[in-house]
Amino acid sequence: EEAQRNLLPTFYVNSNFFESVFGGNTIEIIPQGSVEMDLGLLYTKQDNPQFSPRNRSNLSFDFDQRISLSLLGKIGERLQITANYDTQSTFDFQNSIKLEYTPTEDDIIRKIEVGNVSMPLNSSLIQGSQSLFGVKTQLQFGRTTITGVFSEQRSETRSVVAEGGATVTDFELFALDYDENRHFFLAHYFRDSYDRVLKNYPFINSNVQITRAEVWITNRNNTTNDVRNIIALQDIGESKSENIGLNAIPGGFINAPGTAFPDNKNNDFNPFGIDNPGVQSILSPAIRDVATAASGFGGVGVNDGIDYVS
Repeated sequence: EEAQRNLLPTFYVNSNFFESVFGGNTIEIIPQGSVEMDLGLLYTKQDNPQFSPRNRSNLSFDFDQRISLSLLGKIGERLQITANYDTQSTFDFQNSIKLEYTPTEDDIIRKIEVGNVSMPLNSSLIQGSQSLFGVKTQLQFGRTTITGVFSEQRSETRSVVAEGGATVTDFELFALDYDENRHFFLAHYFRDSYDRVLKNYPFINSNVQITRAEVWITNRNNTTNDVRNIIALQDIGESKSENIGLNAIPGGFINAPGTAFPDNKNNDFNPFGIDNPGVQSILSPAIRDVATAASGFGGVGVNDGIDYVS
């Protein structure tokens, strides 16, 4: 009854050599899974006088397939083949194939694996890997066991640190990898110095090193946990008048020469002076409230969406 449920029958090999190598004379393959295919025709017609009569209608094929397959094969008692394939799998390592050969317990070679293998290690000094593609062997000489792997690593390890409910991730980004509307300069100083600093790339001719930056993401999903109301100032840390976007710059607003590095104290938009009278700033505590933010700039005319974003 079990043989009748399998899609493929069991094959028998009448060979003493075959039986001595694989420990049996049977070949059994058990496939499981499903194959779905969508085939159709897509016809569109547009009565647009700007198109020629031939281009107003279009006929095309609509084809899609979905395959989910697992395969278990046994050759004798010593060789086993396992394979998994799914066109809708999320990760590549979910599609795997492995050949496993297990001789008798008296042989020096205890096991040979070919395909998707793993190398777990019970050590904190040297960590193993779970997603490898290659050859793995296990040998035994008396009481000594040797495991060797020759493979290609198809995975990577990342460490994520959570502090105060937020995730802290270290990464490196070269200023040369600038992409329009995706990567932005932190201040006009970096924009003005970009060509000079990278003139002899990969040597970066700059004595400025950014060691910490905070990135805030707009809450577009109505998230209620770990959210903050913030106000981003356009001209914070600028020291050149041509880089300040105010319609009228008040007298004494700039406190540093135009060649100064970006710093909060370069002009009177210094956030450290909101609650500290000893720090020169025209910002007042009203800027902390979205409803009264416009009145927190000390009477300086600002435009919402241009000079600041709340």
